[in-house]
Amino acid sequence: MPEREQGRVLQSLYPELESWQPRFLARAWKHWRAMTRQEPALPETRDERFPEFLVGVIQDKMVEVGAWK
Repeated sequence: MPEREQGRVLQSLYPELESWQPRFLARAWKHWRAMTRQEPALPETRDERFPEFLVGVIQDKMVEVGAWK
């Protein structure tokens, strides 16, 4: 399945990420799954660890650039 379609599947499970580009979301999913040593298969249900991972990555980047206070 193309990344764009994978991203749309993820957007349906995570509506709070609907504004993200589908391809970017699919790549973030694959990266998270690789980091947690899981198969990159798309989920059928929400995994709350994924949004928590995204928040952590965003926070780490903001700290790195001095934007997190």
